[in-house]
Parts: sequence; C-alpha cells; structure tokens
Amino acid sequence: MDFTNSNAISKQWMYWEKVDAKILNDASRYSTLLEMTQLKYNQTINDINTKIYVEGGTFDDASLLYTEAEAETDAKSKNIFMKFIDAVKNLFSGLLKKIQSLLGAVPDEDVQVDTKDAKNVNIVTEHFQKIAAAFDKAKNKDFLGAAKDLGLALIPELSVVAGVVILKKTDLINKCDLLNKLCNKALDILKSISNYIASHPFAQPFKGAVDKLKEFAQEGLNLASNLFSSIHKGKDNDSAENTDGSEGNASGGENGNGGKKSWGDKKNEGGNKPGHHNNPQKPNNQANQDGNVKQESYFDDIFGDGDMFTESYDFYF
Repeated sequence: MDFTNSNAISKQWMYWEKVDAKILNDASRYSTLLEMTQLKYNQTINDINTKIYVEGGTFDDASLLYTEAEAETDAKSKNIFMKFIDAVKNLFSGLLKKIQSLLGAVPDEDVQVDTKDAKNVNIVTEHFQKIAAAFDKAKNKDFLGAAKDLGLALIPELSVVAGVVILKKTDLINKCDLLNKLCNKALDILKSISNYIASHPFAQPFKGAVDKLKEFAQEGLNLASNLFSSIHKGKDNDSAENTDGSEGNASGGENGNGGKKSWGDKKNEGGNKPGHHNNPQKPNNQANQDGNVKQESYFDDIFGDGDMFTESYDFYF
C-alpha cells in the first residue's frame, strides 16, 4: 500500500484493519486466560492428590481441599469469562461500526468485488441464522445444552470460486445488511449467555459457545474487509495514476509534475496547514517555523469503555 496515494475509503479501510487486529487480540487474550485458569485448576487437583497420597491424608482432608480449589477457580473463571463476553461483543459492535464507516465513504456507483466474497457473505449469514435459530429453540428447555450445541457448530465451507462481480451500491448495502443482522443476533445471544451466567455457575460449554461466536465475528470482519478491499485498492490505483494535472496548478499539478501532491509533499511544506478530511479524525499536526511536523497521537475510545485505541501519524492528509 502506497501511503502517498490514498483517499477517504483507503484511510478508513486501513484504520479499521488496525482496529480489527486490536479487538481480535483482546478476545483471544481472555480466551487464553480462561484456558490457563482451567490448566491451573487441573494442576491444583494433581497437587492435592499427590499431597494426600504422600502425607497419608483422609478423604475429608481431600474433600476440603477440592472444595477450596473449585471455589477459587469458579470465581476467577466467571470474572474472566464476563470480560471475554464483553470482548466478543466488541468484535460484533466493531463490525457494525466498520461497515457503517466504510459504506459512508463509498461513492454512489457500481463497485467491483471478488465473486467468492459476494457469495461467502450469503453462505456465512445463512448458516449462522440456522445455528442461532437452533440455539433459541433449545435454550428455554436446556440452556447449558443449547450452549454446548452452539460451541460444536461448524463454520461453513467457504466458496473459492475465482472471478469478479459488479455490484450496484444498493447490492453492496444489501450484503452489508446481512452482516449487520448477523451481528445483532450474535449480540443478542451473548446478552442471553451473560444474563444466565450472572445467576449460575460458570461451565466450560459456555466458553465453547462464545469461542464459536468469536469465530463467526472474525469471519464477518474478514468478509467486510474483503468487500471493501477492491474498492480501497482500486481507488488507490486511480489516485496513483492521476497525473493529468486537472486538479493541479498552472505549473502542471500540485506537485509540479502533473499530479496531485502526496501526503509526504504536503508534510514538507511547512507553511501550509492540513486540510479538512473525513472521519475517522486524525491528529491536527501543525508544522513549526522550521517546516518540521510534530508527531501527535490519536486516541479513540471506540467502544466507550475507556480502552483507548492509539494510532500515531507524522504526515498531512
């Protein structure tokens, strides 16, 4: 990706790729912590068994130690699991925000996307609808069983067909609406699991269910990226090839060579202030008298939870 030739959708596309990486890592971290808590519990049980055997303890001694270990593990697991649920919620909330942001930057014209990506949106969303319907049907009779079945559900086999397809913007919006519905339903399931766990002990099938939702969230994020990827790359190429000087000055374009000025060119012109740009907002880096730009950080509390996503820039756009 050439940073000197970009536009609104390219900037937003790259921005959301970084946001995706952060929230996926957050969810993976809590999933790993849950696994580590279970491993520690297993080792504690082994320690108890060994202690009882070596020191000649009684069944009462063992029972007391087992109870203490279980109570400590349940409390830790439940606390981590609730954070895990919140992290996976952020994945789906982030996908909704990502789609809204990128759609707002797409011009009202036909777009070219890979055929497999257009097909896979339907494949994933239709498959998820069936799984979600099965969960809703089973949860009233056996919530734990419904969660277990959700965790065992399979991610559908995706299309690998080659080629491209032309979509009208309305068609692109319809594809995004399918992903939005998936997100909203997943958030509803996560809410129901969170409410259930609030008044019940933590159980491993719940982790499996949320892990599965995390996988669907990742598929959704990938599909959204892929749908807008060709637009992002296409617009970037258009910008790189724009050398006719039509938007430049009388000397042959902004950069004097018939083309538009790059971010790097504008950065080095110390006297100029950065122009207006579309969301997401970036730092307002002002050049000093020597023509140098002070690097500032961009803090964006994307989900309103106080967890700041940080991105630094040292160029104008």
